[in-house]
Amino acid sequence: MQRAAGLMAQEGFQPLVAAALREGMSYPAAVQHAAAQLDPQAAALLSEPNNTLGIAYCAAIRGTGIRPMAVPRTGAGHDSEAAQDGFASASYLRARMTEAFPKENAPCDPEWRAYLPEHAAGRLSQAVREGRAPMLAAHCDTALLSQLRRLGPDGLREFAASSDGFCNRLLHAIQKGNTFEETCAAAQTRRYPLARVRRTLLRAYLGLPEALPVGAQYIRVLALSPRGAEVLRQARLPVIVKPAAERGLPEGLQSALRCDALADALYALAAPAAGQRTAGARWKRTPFVRKP
Repeated sequence: MQRAAGLMAQEGFQPLVAAALREGMSYPAAVQHAAAQLDPQAAALLSEPNNTLGIAYCAAIRGTGIRPMAVPRTGAGHDSEAAQDGFASASYLRARMTEAFPKENAPCDPEWRAYLPEHAAGRLSQAVREGRAPMLAAHCDTALLSQLRRLGPDGLREFAASSDGFCNRLLHAIQKGNTFEETCAAAQTRRYPLARVRRTLLRAYLGLPEALPVGAQYIRVLALSPRGAEVLRQARLPVIVKPAAERGLPEGLQSALRCDALADALYALAAPAAGQRTAGARWKRTPFVRKP
């Protein structure tokens, strides 16, 4: 994986990717094609989505002194639609949970509970009973399409950062789609894979343009241990525990935190129970602290 990450840093790599994209390849296929021309053995790793992500991480930490550790996957493969050797993919679990959700016995459905640790299954079952799960994009269809249809070509181009052909295809799909998933499927092509289409449309819905600051601007604490508390004391970035801390941030960071809060508020609309869709509810929770 380190070798593959090194390929991406070579001067001639990006021109090869660009050439493959012009031939109509999807971005993942273009990356693998370019890598194969430089190092076929290392490029073989790029056939698996999780490997592609891991290689991107390896490329990002080059020169930092951080040593990555690869953990072999056991059981079902990425996006597998079937369980294997007692293990199931997250995609399989989400699909089974979504199918079971409308039924009264959804929290106890063995189709998904059997592949989770007992404690995790219990917590998730409680969330289902309380209407906090599953969080489904379908619950936001009206909100998503309403916002997307307000965007004209110029508005969408701010988020697509691509050719007019991609923008026009998205605009057509937005007007024709009855649901968000239908819209994404209509815009998908070999050159514009589903993941890219979905990311672009969600970015437009959230108001997140391509030109965003790279890198973390603050640290938001969700949970910590005694060791984690020691690490936080050495942090150079502002540490956020509660939203009220926004007022103490430099002006340049307040907008980033407000954007984070807005994303959380919109995410709440995906909850199945109307009573769980209150904006800001997750920001009011105290971080989990693991005691020694």
